Amino acid sequence: MFAWASWTNWKTSQQKPQFYLDYADLAWSEWYRTFIHGWFAENINPVVGFIATCQGLIAISMLLKVWIFKIGSIGAIVFLISILQFGVGSGFPCTATMSVAIYILLKTHNNKFVWERRYVPYVPPALIDKRIKWVAIDSFSSNGTFTNGANTISATLYFNEADQLINLISDDRTAISDMKQYCFSTHTFVCVIPLIERIENQ
Repeated sequence: MFAWASWTNWKTSQQKPQFYLDYADLAWSEWYRTFIHGWFAENINPVVGFIATCQGLIAISMLLKVWIFKIGSIGAIVFLISILQFGVGSGFPCTATMSVAIYILLKTHNNKFVWERRYVPYVPPALIDKRIKWVAIDSFSSNGTFTNGANTISATLYFNEADQLINLISDDRTAISDMKQYCFSTHTFVCVIPLIERIENQ
């Protein structure tokens, strides 16, 4: 969004700079209207150019991490709050919602580049059940604990970069022959179904 806004503002400020004066009629504050028709009207190109540049930098910061991401997020929040005065001209209430969303991103950011951010591995629909609790281990594995009454089993599922299940390992499979638990591993999802069905029937 900020990348698009940056390009649009740069283009508009060069081709139709007077367009920005129309925002004065939408402003809630008399101070904003006076500012737009006064100093801003005489410096549209440099002011909008500066804003567009900052918007472009914010867009780039969203792809990065640590302090760059934090500075970009804070800049985005300040910008969105500052244009709330333009009401529908700023896209209100969308701008207020976006500022809250960016604040949430800022608080929950995991210090990874955007291409590294895989918060929850893909879970096959057959394993979406309120009795199964999932805990992400890393970007490519997750631990699931299945509880049915007094019986509980746990397994670690491994995924590839395409979010495809490639392996499952569990130490909670009981062998019928001696009723002892052994480590179980498989490279196909089909093998986990009998394990769940067996516990459900106990």
